[in-house]
Amino acid sequence: MPRFQPLVREPYPHPTLPAAYILPLHNGQTAVIDAADADRVSGTTWVLSQASSGKKPYVCASLRRGQEPLALARLVAGVTDPTLQVGYRDDDHTNCRRENLVVQTNSERIRRSRKRKLTTSRFKGVSLEKARQRWRASIRIDGRQMTLGRFKDEERAAREYDEAAAHYFGDHARLNFPALQRQAW
Repeated sequence: MPRFQPLVREPYPHPTLPAAYILPLHNGQTAVIDAADADRVSGTTWVLSQASSGKKPYVCASLRRGQEPLALARLVAGVTDPTLQVGYRDDDHTNCRRENLVVQTNSERIRRSRKRKLTTSRFKGVSLEKARQRWRASIRIDGRQMTLGRFKDEERAAREYDEAAAHYFGDHARLNFPALQRQAW
């Protein structure tokens, strides 16, 4: 008989979100799931994983040492293919409601990545061409860099990038102005 028995905390209804449940995690934090998934996750100890190499922690099942962790988002999204990944629309890794999850390939995940900190602009897809004193909007599609135009205004260049990203990447685009994302679809 093992000396340590993990404490399993059962999901309970969310007080303000209809059809959502709160899933208590082992470390005292919580995750949010749909009511339809409450039975599937019951009886398992869920934890917020330790972040490695700068990645955000994610919710996973607490398993025995040596076993591959079971990610809650993959379970909820029904993803078993190891080449597919599950992303979060709102970037909150504890929000595992189906409407927040996006099943994506590695290429699609990269398209949805944040702006690199090395660029001169505060917007994704925009850089300053010092010689011309113009902001250049560009996007990478299927490994090829495409220049969208050069602009006097940094924000105008960012909006041009958003238009192209929404067109080419759809649901997997990370836009500079997310409020406009829903209008693009």
